[in-house]
Amino acid sequence: MSAGKLLPTADGARMRAVLRELLRPHRPVAVVALVVLVAGAAVSLLTAPLLGRIVDIVAQNRGADAVTGPGLLQLFQRQVQGAVDEPFAQPGQHRLADPGDERDAQHREQPLPERDTDEREHRPGDGVGA
Repeated sequence: MSAGKLLPTADGARMRAVLRELLRPHRPVAVVALVVLVAGAAVSLLTAPLLGRIVDIVAQNRGADAVTGPGLLQLFQRQVQGAVDEPFAQPGQHRLADPGDERDAQHREQPLPERDTDEREHRPGDGVGA
């Protein structure tokens, strides 16, 4: 192997320039995506401390009324998590296969090829060296 470069590489400044160029037409979507990702991560970080608090309360043999507050906070946290995630999950779903999609209708309408009844059945041990 030679001491030269095997593949071209870009430095950090070039990478940022290309990224800016690619995102320029989609700037509002990119900003919203970044905000949603950060908000979702922040809300997700509340799960562990709330569950830890509930475990501590149970370990201290405190009554069920002591778990009510952290339990309601956990419920509220999950609702906020769903509110942050759900509206932004919907726009990408149009890219998923839709059972009613017309492009796939022709494939669903085609009958399966009929199997030849004289076709040899394969059994274990058939094949190479048999």
